Amino acid sequence: MEIIRSDHPDFKNKWDNIYKNRKETVLYSLLNIEYQKKYLSETDVKDLSFIVHEQGQPIVAVILSLETYADNLIKLSGFGNPICYIELAPRVIEISILQKKVKEELENIFSDHKISLISYRDYLWNNTISYLGKYFLEKGAVGTPFYTQVIDLSLNEDQLRKGIRKSYKSLINWGNKNLKLQLLQADNITQGHIDAFRQLHIEVAERETRSKDTWDIQLEMVRSHEAFILFGKLENNLVSAGLFMYNSNTCYYGVSASKRELFEKPLFHYLMWQAILHSKNIGCRYFDAGMQLITNAENSTISSKEMGISKFKKGFGGATKVCLNINL
Repeated sequence: MEIIRSDHPDFKNKWDNIYKNRKETVLYSLLNIEYQKKYLSETDVKDLSFIVHEQGQPIVAVILSLETYADNLIKLSGFGNPICYIELAPRVIEISILQKKVKEELENIFSDHKISLISYRDYLWNNTISYLGKYFLEKGAVGTPFYTQVIDLSLNEDQLRKGIRKSYKSLINWGNKNLKLQLLQADNITQGHIDAFRQLHIEVAERETRSKDTWDIQLEMVRSHEAFILFGKLENNLVSAGLFMYNSNTCYYGVSASKRELFEKPLFHYLMWQAILHSKNIGCRYFDAGMQLITNAENSTISSKEMGISKFKKGFGGATKVCLNINL
C-alpha cells in the first residue's frame, strides 16, 4: 500500500482525475483549492492531503490542511472548507486494512500537532457515517446537522418553475423585462469582466474582503469550464452579478453582489433563475443553492440578514438536504 502525499509530483494529476469523477467535490477542484490557499494567505497553512494507493488504484483520497492562527490555535480543515474524504470503489483490500492505514496517517498528525479545531462534513452516503466521521467523533468532535437547498435538474423547465415561490415569479418577470443579462463563460470572459465584478463586490461590502489573486483564480475557473458568471445590467450599468461553480454533476451557488442603493429592486432573482436553467443546459444533475438555516426564532442567534439569505435560496424550490458537520 502506497501513500501519495501532496508534495509528490503525481499528486495533483491523481487528485484531478479523482475530482472529475466524483459528485461531492465541487469545492475541491485544484483551482478551488488554490483559491482557498490565496483566501487564507494571511494564515500559516500546511497541505497534509494524501491519497492511498493499492495495486495501482486510488482507494482513499483526503484533502486536508493544517492552519495555524496567531493565537496558536491549530485547525484541521480542507483549506477553509471542511475536510474532504473519499473512499473509492472498487475496493481491492479489506476495508479494515484501509481504515487502519488512514488512522495511522491521522494519528501521526495528532501526535505531531496539538489540534484545537476540526472541520469535517459527512455527507452520510447510504445513510451511514463515514469512517473519518466516526474517527473524529471518537476524538471528541461534535456532530450537528447541516442543511442545504438542492434542486433536482432532471425536472423540465415547467416543473422547475412550479417549484418557485409564488411571490418570486413576478420578481423574476421584472428582471426579465428590465435587466440585460450577460452570460460569461470560457469563450467570452475577459479580465475586464472579473475586474468589474470585483469592484461591484467591494462597493457592496464597503471594503475589500479578499485579495485580487482570488478573483484572478475565479477568472481561471471560468476559463477552465469550472464556473460561469452572470451579469445583470440596468440602463447599461452593472447592478448585479453572480458566480456559479460546477462539475459534471452539481452546480454550486458561489458568490454574488447587487447594488446596495437598488436593494428595493429584485436584482438577483432573475439571475438566480437563469443560473438554474443554465446549469441544467450544461448537463448538471443538481443545483446546490447552499446553506439552509432551520431554527427556533425565539432562541436563535442567527441574524436577520442570514435568515433572509436562507429564505431567498429556498424560494427557488428543491429539497432541503441534511448532512452532518463534525467539528471540534
